[in-house]
Amino acid sequence: RPPARGPPPARAPPASASVDSAAADGTPAPPLSLDSLDASRLVDGRWSYVTTVTRRGASMELGRRTLELARIVEGGATAIVLVDVTTGPAGSIRDSVFLSAGAFRPLRQHAVAGPVTMLLEFGRDSITGSVTVPQAPPAPVSLPGTPAAVVGAGMLESLLALADIGAGWRRSVPQLIVSPVGAAVVPVTLEVAGREFATVPAGTFDCWVVDVSASGGLAQRLWVDVGSGRVVLVRNAAPGSGYDVLYETALVGEG
Repeated sequence: RPPARGPPPARAPPASASVDSAAADGTPAPPLSLDSLDASRLVDGRWSYVTTVTRRGASMELGRRTLELARIVEGGATAIVLVDVTTGPAGSIRDSVFLSAGAFRPLRQHAVAGPVTMLLEFGRDSITGSVTVPQAPPAPVSLPGTPAAVVGAGMLESLLALADIGAGWRRSVPQLIVSPVGAAVVPVTLEVAGREFATVPAGTFDCWVVDVSASGGLAQRLWVDVGSGRVVLVRNAAPGSGYDVLYETALVGEG
């Protein structure tokens, strides 16, 4: 769709922009059930992004990202696949997440980051699989009794497109974190911090500003296009830098 026109680009968040997983009065964010979201509303497409780092006002490109959403048929059933590919100085990462075409829940994940490969299967209440690194046996992943969780950046961004976010919206979702040394599901808080225009290479968009935070973690800020639900800008700070060093991933175009 043609980009919206409006005021100047979004400003960088101040150092005080990080948020906790509970409201100022200590009330936890209400949980959001993934099963309550209708994945059939997701729109097929391909989106390209550029990642930059800014230090003391000087910016440089770090890499590129593409996110593709498509429907496939497996065993007579329709599924949704999200393919998220990032490239940078350290190499490339390809993360493929297969989703149910009905309720918004993962079915399996196949991620490759250089020599590291991760394969996961998601049951109704379990997560199993393995992480393989060179010169070592596969590290098993087993989380029995674990309900559906958000897997990867592409799934989190797709959730925001389905959740009908707006002023005052605030929810908690489970997110899977996996590394060669272990796996865990942690609660992540999503909170609409405001509404403003953001200018990126693809144009100027009217956006909801969404803060993403986990207990003890740094805040990440997303600008979500009001019309399409697509994330057009992601911004976070380098650990320990305040906001003197900013990383941004900005939408370049579609298709």
